[in-house]
Amino acid sequence: MPRSHCEWLLQQSRSGIPHVFIASLVAVLHFLVSPGARANDWPQFRGPNRDGHWEETGILESFPRQGLKIRWRHPVGGGFSSPVVADGRVFVSDVALTKPASRERVHCFEAKTGKALWVFGYKEHYGEWTLVPERGAGPTATPIVEHGRIYVVGANGYVHCLDVKTGTVIWEKNLWQDYEVEEMGCRPSPLIEGSLLIVFTG
Repeated sequence: MPRSHCEWLLQQSRSGIPHVFIASLVAVLHFLVSPGARANDWPQFRGPNRDGHWEETGILESFPRQGLKIRWRHPVGGGFSSPVVADGRVFVSDVALTKPASRERVHCFEAKTGKALWVFGYKEHYGEWTLVPERGAGPTATPIVEHGRIYVVGANGYVHCLDVKTGTVIWEKNLWQDYEVEEMGCRPSPLIEGSLLIVFTG
């Protein structure tokens, strides 16, 4: 019997705005803070405490009339997860929709310059309907970063724990195979509680 619609707990020792098919990741947070101020990390969905509360100081009270200056940008593929920021790096997950197999990816950029540091990718099955531009498809769960590791959940239940510096796989889990997860059934963002990585499936 499929073990879907349940909360899945994976215990491992631990020694965001939708982006669309033609999208760019734009670093603007630096410009919301006055020069000299350093923005705090935003390592998971809705921030450090998952409450959407930003305790930054020195924030601009209003945008310049000419608008914010874009410091850097980088094109990414389809998806609906939020970027996360930790240890001077920006991470974002997406999908490159291709036939016969698409490819889910995790990108790592240097926060200050936008330099691409690494990309981790793997083949993933996306149905024919996802190839229609108007439909939109891709990872929905926002990654989470803790203690030098980033945990990423794909739309169909591939879970990866990666080294934040290199993108090397530390461990991986296939929920599609082990728990018969439905297509696009892993939408909520994972969270960490103690030694548990908590993933919701459907």
